[in-house]
Amino acid sequence: MQRYRAKISGPILDRIDMRIEVVMPPPERVGKPGDPADTERLRQRIAAARGRQVQRYSQLDGVHCNAQAGPQARRDLLRPRREAADLLRRAMSRWNLSVRAYERTLAVARSIADLDGASAVDVRHVAEALQYRLESNIA
Repeated sequence: MQRYRAKISGPILDRIDMRIEVVMPPPERVGKPGDPADTERLRQRIAAARGRQVQRYSQLDGVHCNAQAGPQARRDLLRPRREAADLLRRAMSRWNLSVRAYERTLAVARSIADLDGASAVDVRHVAEALQYRLESNIA
């Protein structure tokens, strides 16, 4: 897996916003449906988050969610709290993140905040978004 990943160029990896290892479920869980109540709660959280995003970008043509927002819209609309912005800048310096990675991590953090129902991007949202971005979380 490492040899294969080594073939992927840095600029390509920089465009992948979330890197999550998906593990095989235990055999006893395969083919069994999940709890319908959990599925419904998740659907409702996602619908509410998408509604917040549609509202946020209602003044921008063709933009309905955080992923579609360009750099200028992110600077104008996705302002994180000071501590969250400081964490993101420190991560940028420590792990040599590009400006693109900064912007895309902020968009993921805003989506996490939307799922939480939070009005502002906080440190915990940025920290979670960074976990999805950094390669060290994939073996």
